Amino acid sequence: MLKNPFVSTKHQFKMMPRISSNNAKDIVAKKLLWTYIGYWGTFFLWLIVSHNFIPMIFILGSLMWCAGGIAAMKLPEESSRIANKTRFYIFTYIAGLLAWRVVLNIIVETPVEMWERALMMRLPPAFASSFLGFITMTFVVGIHGLCPALKLYLAVIYLS
Repeated sequence: MLKNPFVSTKHQFKMMPRISSNNAKDIVAKKLLWTYIGYWGTFFLWLIVSHNFIPMIFILGSLMWCAGGIAAMKLPEESSRIANKTRFYIFTYIAGLLAWRVVLNIIVETPVEMWERALMMRLPPAFASSFLGFITMTFVVGIHGLCPALKLYLAVIYLS
């Protein structure tokens, strides 16, 4: 019997990996679930934390959420990266607010004598209030600087 030269037998002997569609769907479902939990978790954590601060903090964070959402809608090819960066910036903002609250409580409750012992030097009596003012201004600059930083990042992505 003559062999037909037009029939290829390469595909018959090739080892094809078998991937279960259920396994692939499970991995995708897990990733989507954790992404969903991450975004909603960050959003609800933002609502809880910002409720304990002045209204301007809530407004700045809301502007960050809105800017990230609008940029993700305008640039669909970059939407996952924009969403991750927005969530990162918001989470950093939350961590900064909580850290500032803890540091402020430590500074307010620490008398000047303890600072003198810790730094091993004499300090003026006005040290506590001036240091408290320094920490407060650092917080204000940081909190007001993070919102424009996110907007600048989004502008760079939009323009590139």
